[in-house]
Amino acid sequence: MHGINDRHSGGTAIPSGDWRQHRGRDEAFINRLVAAYYAGDEKRLARLMANSKPFAPMDSPPVVSEGLLADAACKGKISERQLAQAIQKWVVVPS
Repeated sequence: MHGINDRHSGGTAIPSGDWRQHRGRDEAFINRLVAAYYAGDEKRLARLMANSKPFAPMDSPPVVSEGLLADAACKGKISERQLAQAIQKWVVVPS
């Protein structure tokens, strides 16, 4: 049985484990990924997320500024899984 690091190419390990972050592409990718989830209606997705678990239901719609969801995803405040759960769309292809 082989472990993950038993056979490596001799390259250096990426400390964060995130090759996009290591190459400076993480934020651009997350922005495109989140845009693919909201498909032109960021406010709708923000409302869906605000009213889903683990977030408490809201009496009034959240105030959404452009880029809010992408910023939250970049900072690790929301996950891709939470985006998918809110919109019930489990596969998106960022452009």
